[in-house]
Amino acid sequence: KINMIIGLFFSEFGNEMLRLLSSGDACIGSIRKEFLVSATWTSTDFERLKRKIDGYDYCLGPDAINLVELKAYLSKKEGFLLLLLENPVIFEHDSFTDTIQAFFHVTEELMHRKDPGNLSYSDKSHLVHDINRGYRRLTLEWVTYMEHLKEQYPYLFSLAMRTNPFDPEARAEIND
Repeated sequence: KINMIIGLFFSEFGNEMLRLLSSGDACIGSIRKEFLVSATWTSTDFERLKRKIDGYDYCLGPDAINLVELKAYLSKKEGFLLLLLENPVIFEHDSFTDTIQAFFHVTEELMHRKDPGNLSYSDKSHLVHDINRGYRRLTLEWVTYMEHLKEQYPYLFSLAMRTNPFDPEARAEIND
């Protein structure tokens, strides 16, 4: 059941958030190709990627993310995240719960800013620190979920590979 909830999370929130955050990550070029998961991957490949991203320096800077757009997106998704937190099944999965809570924190921080487009450098830096925390957790959850799909649901894995949020060229359509 938890993996069904995690799948819903990525469909409704996580993939778009990863697209948004990775597009503002100044260092993503050094690791982007590592995220191009393929059908030939084994558990060893997934473990290698987990180790790699564990040591990765997430490079979102104070001006890398449009905080006005992020506030609007998080505000729109707040009810969905709350519904997930209300499900007792997620408490069986601490890292997933921590990921959701990290984004709830960012949401709360942004909701307390009247004009997130006009903040001091120090305040933006504080927010970006919180965003990077969520980004780090979300990235690891995504890799773990991709591995689960590869092992258990190859048809869902196929779509997940084609819509990879780290691949700017990703398209759901299958090319000849």
